[in-house]
Amino acid sequence: MELVRLNAGGVALIARITRRSATKLELRPGLKVWAQIKAVALVG
Repeated sequence: MELVRLNAGGVALIARITRRSATKLELRPGLKVWAQIKAVALVG
């Protein structure tokens, strides 16, 4: 698993994704991305 930190307008979002997904999406620092959040997956 990989942890991905997103800056959503000054609010930090932390996402856990598989290494395979990170590689397939070619994620890297500074890359602009869209985030889809499932309400049932939120942890407070």
